[in-house]
Amino acid sequence: QQVPKRVKSILTDCAEQAERSSGFVQRKSKLNGSRFAQTLVWSLMQNPEATLEDMAGMAGLVGADISAQGLAVRFTPAACEFMHSLLASAMSMIVTSEPVAIPLLARFQGVYLLDSTVIRLPSELHTMWPGVSTSQGDPTAGLKVQVRLDYCSGCLDHVALQSARAQDRAAPVQHAELPAGSIRLADGGYFSLPVLRTYHDAGVYFLTRAASHTKIITADGDVTSQADFIRRYGHEGSIDQPIRLGKKELLPCRLVAWRVSDESAQRRKRKLEQQARKQQRPINPDSWKLAEWAIFVTNVPATMLSVDEVTVLSRVRWQIELLFKRWKSYGALERSRSQNHWRILCEVYAKLIVVLMQHWFLLATCWAFPDRSLAKATIALRKFVVPLALALHQPRQFQHLLVQIGYCFAKNCRLNKRRKKPSTAQLLLQFA
Repeated sequence: QQVPKRVKSILTDCAEQAERSSGFVQRKSKLNGSRFAQTLVWSLMQNPEATLEDMAGMAGLVGADISAQGLAVRFTPAACEFMHSLLASAMSMIVTSEPVAIPLLARFQGVYLLDSTVIRLPSELHTMWPGVSTSQGDPTAGLKVQVRLDYCSGCLDHVALQSARAQDRAAPVQHAELPAGSIRLADGGYFSLPVLRTYHDAGVYFLTRAASHTKIITADGDVTSQADFIRRYGHEGSIDQPIRLGKKELLPCRLVAWRVSDESAQRRKRKLEQQARKQQRPINPDSWKLAEWAIFVTNVPATMLSVDEVTVLSRVRWQIELLFKRWKSYGALERSRSQNHWRILCEVYAKLIVVLMQHWFLLATCWAFPDRSLAKATIALRKFVVPLALALHQPRQFQHLLVQIGYCFAKNCRLNKRRKKPSTAQLLLQFA
């Protein structure tokens, strides 16, 4: 019931409010803000690399009779501001589902994954969204999307835009509140001892990789590096030791580590060799040693989470990487048929609205299945775009259509079971 209301609100109510304030609509037109938004969103959801002819066809479906040439001239700075305003409204909306029935995850009041992805933009947009300059000093443009996902309920409770230059460690999501008893999984780019201390004091759990330079204080009071700690305790192939992190913070937690496969270790070492050649420096022996291990720190008690369970739970963080992969591969966030930088930016904003709406559709149709295949469902959803577009102003019909889509996904959009390399869902379900 949430989804039809949210979708209609963005594509009609929010569009009507933004069309004047953005300057996109200055006089009565057959292509008002609502129809323009519907044209872009539905056509790009159906085909992420839609042509102007495709978009013009969709415009006719939503009530705007306009040619491809007439549509082309509507991609202006005002149109970009209009779509940006709609995207901001979409990012502020919360859609959630019932938590998935996975016992390991049910131990926490939410499993929150943090990460970001960068979308490259034409260099003409560098004043709006500055990117990292090239080695020659040429300006570039890029958009960074910060995301926090509750893997239990599927809720994208924080989505924000930054310039590509912004650092993850300084992102506002770093300090966003979390419920006590939840767990936060983030990669090394978000590692900050003061932030982890704040969450620890608030009763929030964390599971993360520690920065390589972070000092470890052992139970005996010795101050050591990660590499020396591994040499000292890693003789049996796995480690689970109480430690404190940082000389100043003295954050109490566990260091849990295990030796990775030979294949993974060799891949990491090849990467170290490439970096060393590129930077013309010798390889650090400590980095070479650490490449053989997966090392995590957590404040979850050992009575609540064993080493084997930490091993599986650490894999859950990759689900947000797969989210970004779907956005970029299936949503074509970095691909466009146009050379017009204003049209490209309009399409990027529209595609971000599309991927948010797609996520809501997945929550409403297949999130309840632990073995769901979101990749299959994302592709299958394209077949239903026209019926969804036609049902936009009929909430009951829209809701009934989502139920029918759910039946389809239940049969056809499930993960195949794997014996040699089990999926994360298979591994999670083994801990009943």
